[in-house]
This record gives sequence, structure tokens and C-alpha cells, in this order.
Amino acid sequence: MASVTLQLDAASRAQMKASYVDHLLDPVPHSEFRAQVDGVTITAYASGKVLFQGKDVEAQVARW
Repeated sequence: MASVTLQLDAASRAQMKASYVDHLLDPVPHSEFRAQVDGVTITAYASGKVLFQGKDVEAQVARW
């Protein structure tokens, strides 16, 4: 399983959450949101880090 971490500002994380609204999961501790799209789990943390995990993370990372 591949993983990629991005550092994004609050506005970008809010835009990201809005774009994944139909794919949201229950958040994990210290996270702002968590979503799963096409086998990729995206977890955004209050620290600004956004973690992408899954088989084909590049497609989701490229969006941001």
C-alpha cells in the first residue's frame, strides 16, 4: 500500500472536504475529516497534513 502526505492550508483542506462530501467516513482522533475514494483513504489532520493511503494514490494526490 502506497502513501503520500501533503501539507495544505486550512482553505485547501476545506475545499478538499467539500469535494469529497459524498465519500466521507467517520473521522479518526485529531483529524478534520476522512474520506475513501476509489480505494484511496484520505485523512486530513488539524496540523495541516493530509495523508493519502491506498493502491493508486497518485490520481487523488494529483487533484491537489
